[in-house]
Amino acid sequence: MFGFGKKYCVVCGKEVEENKNNVRFGKNFCSEEHAEKYVAEQKKIENLEKQMTMDNKPQRTQRGGGCC
Repeated sequence: MFGFGKKYCVVCGKEVEENKNNVRFGKNFCSEEHAEKYVAEQKKIENLEKQMTMDNKPQRTQRGGGCC
């Protein structure tokens, strides 16, 4: 009645048929292509986040010896 229990593709929003088993990371997809597209996008995001983290790390400066 209200669509409870229906599954929708994360990429396009299309309703996923019951007999389709395109589930990855707990997400539903209408096709293998959309599942692959989602995985590729997640990898891009992960790589960008890593790059941003690496760019924002403070650079260590060389200090002279001594106690301080």
